[in-house]
Amino acid sequence: MSILNQLARYRFARYIKTSFVLWDLVLLNTAVVISFYVRYGSLDGINMKEAQTISLLSNLLWIILLFYKDAFRLIRIEKIESIVFRTTKLVFFHAFMVAAFVIVLKYYDISRLRLVYFYIMFFISLFISRVFFMKILKYVRSKGYNYSTVIIVGANDTGENIRNILSKDLTYGYRILGFFDDKIDPFAFISTPILGGFNDIPDYISKQKVDEMYIALHIDNIKIINQLTDLCERNMIRIKFIPDFQLYTKSRKVEISFYDNTPVLMLRKEPLELTLNIFKKSYLMFVFPY
Repeated sequence: MSILNQLARYRFARYIKTSFVLWDLVLLNTAVVISFYVRYGSLDGINMKEAQTISLLSNLLWIILLFYKDAFRLIRIEKIESIVFRTTKLVFFHAFMVAAFVIVLKYYDISRLRLVYFYIMFFISLFISRVFFMKILKYVRSKGYNYSTVIIVGANDTGENIRNILSKDLTYGYRILGFFDDKIDPFAFISTPILGGFNDIPDYISKQKVDEMYIALHIDNIKIINQLTDLCERNMIRIKFIPDFQLYTKSRKVEISFYDNTPVLMLRKEPLELTLNIFKKSYLMFVFPY
C-alpha cells in the first residue's frame, strides 16, 4: 500500500492549525538564533535579558497574529501569491509591533541591524515553507487524496457556475456529489446529477460523507436556507452561500463592505473618493459659484 493510501485513512485537517503555529515558531526561533550569529559572529549575547524578552514577545505576538488574522486558513482555490501576500502583511505588522516594544521598553542595546537580519531570514523561510506546503497539498489532491466532498443546493446558473469553478482543477481538491433543488431551472445546463429535492438532503447527508454545502438559492428561499444552516451546524458541515450579484450587475468589479453586521455591495468607488475629482469639483465651484 502506498504512503498516500495510508495517509488517506487519517484526517489531518484538525491538526493543521496547531501544526502551522508550531512550525512557524520553529522558523521564528531559528531565525532569531541565526540572525544573532550573523550579526555578532557568536551567540554570546543571546541570553541577555533584553534579547530574551524581545524573543519571547516575538513568539507571543506571532501566535496572536496567526489566530487573530486566521493566517493558517487555507482556501483550496486560493493562489499561492495570495497566501504569500497575507503572510507578508503579517511580517510587517509583527515588525512594527516589535519595534514599538523596543522603543517603549527602552532596549537601546538591541541591535537594529540584527532585527533586520532576523526579519529577512524569517520572511524568506516563511515564503519557502508556505510555497512548499501548498505544492505538496496540490500534488496530493491531484492524486485524488485530501479532497472535500461537496453538494450544491440550487440547480441553476449560479450553482452550475460554482460547480465549474470547483471542479476545473484537481488540485483544488473538491469532489462534487451533485445538486439538490425542488425546482430545476429549465434554461440552466446542469452537468452533475440531481440528487433530489430539499427534503431529501437530511437523509442524504446521514448516509453520505459531505464536507461542504454550497447554497445557490435566491433570497426568497430564506426559510429553507435557515433550515439548511441549522442542519449543517448539527452535522458539522461547512456551509457557504453564493450571493447572486447578477441581480444587481453583470460587472465583476464589485466590492463588499460591512456596516456593522450588514454587508453592502459597491460596484465602484464613488467619484468624490478620487482626489482628482475632488479638486475638479472645488475648481468648478470656485469658477462658477452660482
